[in-house]
Amino acid sequence: MLRPVLEWGVAVDSKRLGRGLFRQTAFWFLLPAILALVFVLIYPISYGISMSFTNRFFTYANYGYVGLQNFVTILHDPLFIKALANSLKFAVYVIVFDTLVGFGLALLLNSAGNHNPIFRVIFFIPWILPSVVVAFAFRWLYNDTYGLINYLMLKWQLLETAVNPLARQELVWGGIILPEVWFSYAFVMLVFAAALKSINPNIYEAARIDGANRWQMFTNITLPALKSTFIMVTILQLVWEIASFDIIWLMTKGGPGNATLTLSLYIYKLAFEFKKTGYACAVATSMFLMLVVLIVCSFMLVRYGDRYDEKT
Repeated sequence: MLRPVLEWGVAVDSKRLGRGLFRQTAFWFLLPAILALVFVLIYPISYGISMSFTNRFFTYANYGYVGLQNFVTILHDPLFIKALANSLKFAVYVIVFDTLVGFGLALLLNSAGNHNPIFRVIFFIPWILPSVVVAFAFRWLYNDTYGLINYLMLKWQLLETAVNPLARQELVWGGIILPEVWFSYAFVMLVFAAALKSINPNIYEAARIDGANRWQMFTNITLPALKSTFIMVTILQLVWEIASFDIIWLMTKGGPGNATLTLSLYIYKLAFEFKKTGYACAVATSMFLMLVVLIVCSFMLVRYGDRYDEKT
């Protein structure tokens, strides 16, 4: 009677020891990722938020805490309001065109059959190019002295004089949105292409047998199945485009006349051109909080929509 009890006790202790060793091993494997997360993400964000309550200047070591004064100043800062409006405007335009182009090409890839991998590589090329290359390539295309677009437009007599869209306030938005869409549509295309592959083909076959045409299958099967994909892509694009910096900075630096000044560019100029580190951190903190609110609201809308669909 005693032997089975002792064997059971040894087995229990062995299991506990094994779990303890597993947890210790897992901890040491996760430690580099935890340290990277702390020093690359958590510490910079925490330090930036703490600096937003100070009057620190970039070139001065002495500074003091001013409470919420920087955030009060933001509410009366016309450049902040303009930069916020430009960021939202830029994000909305890019998201709309990215979704249209990316989703359209995903549908094309889905119907390409055996040629799908070839077209996928071709359409994915813009995404693998550095943003610096994309920006300077489009600046060359737009140039009013030696740019290809002006050369062709003048040759075909579509323009009387050469025009550089990056130097005209009424044209500059189209000039920066086009390269951003060309640079980022590939991500949207790949996400939708993967989502389309996940739809069960038997559903289309059943609908075809029931007499549904292509438009009916698209509106009643494809679009509802891609609802979560549309939401995910929109949220990711919203965060990326509001925080976008490289393309706009390399092409216009916020000009002409602050016409394309976005929040990211405004923060950079405050911190490194005007040396207002404390105020720049306050603007960055405000931008961070707005993005968090947008993401939370988006997920709340998704949950509400899912619950509504379940009830109906």
